[in-house]
Amino acid sequence: MEPVLIVDDEPRVVGLIRDALAPTVSALRCTTDAQQAWRWIDTEPFAVVLADHRMPGHTGLELLEHARGVQPEASRILITGLVELSTVLEAINRAELFRFLVKPWLTDELVAAVTAGLTRYRQLREQRAEREELQRQCAHWQRLAREREQRWHELRRVCERLLARLPADERARVWSEITDMTYDQHGHLVAIPFPGREEPTSTA
Repeated sequence: MEPVLIVDDEPRVVGLIRDALAPTVSALRCTTDAQQAWRWIDTEPFAVVLADHRMPGHTGLELLEHARGVQPEASRILITGLVELSTVLEAINRAELFRFLVKPWLTDELVAAVTAGLTRYRQLREQRAEREELQRQCAHWQRLAREREQRWHELRRVCERLLARLPADERARVWSEITDMTYDQHGHLVAIPFPGREEPTSTA
């Protein structure tokens, strides 16, 4: 589900917006109470939050600014009768609006804005899922690399202890043939020869 929250203190306007969006939006949450909308934003996920600017309790700008902090992926749309540049700039800077609709809005304009907001929401969710999967994969391979490096060092220490028990001439011969070990793409231990290596320091 991708719920759309509609907030306007005028029941008639809420009804008009609901009727305009109902044919294309399957999940609508409507209220005339800005404080109720604030609580919903704290507890329920929304794909789009559409709010009127001038409302008692909280302004639409305050509500969308709150939504930005709690649900940054939600697309935020402000409806207002004011077209002052200062209001537009404040709304963009504080709430990072996705769209700014001026009254009287057109039904096609409203539907297009909400539809675009839903598309943006899906894209952000997909990008987040991809990032999380990439981070999970990176963490997995980093853990494997650490484990394999630890096993390699353990094997090397075992080899050096065994070599230390051999006579010096035999140890030199064996060490000249010894190989370093690594892992292939399948996780199998493989040997990589390094001719001409120096003999390791003997350990007790």
